[in-house]
Amino acid sequence: MGDNDYFRKLLNTRVKALYTDDGKTKAVTGILQEVNANYIIVNDVVIGLGINFISCIPKEENNDFKN
Repeated sequence: MGDNDYFRKLLNTRVKALYTDDGKTKAVTGILQEVNANYIIVNDVVIGLGINFISCIPKEENNDFKN
């Protein structure tokens, strides 16, 4: 992941990050606290940006789609 401008734009916002660990997909939802060339930190969880990284996307505060 050479350019982390996308992640830097998400700093201090609520995100959902996905990665694999021991062949299982893990999800962390929280505030993106730090961005580095090698990792991101979401709610004190360090997620490497290597081959196990899947995605990090903005997450809306309220996902209740009731009419």
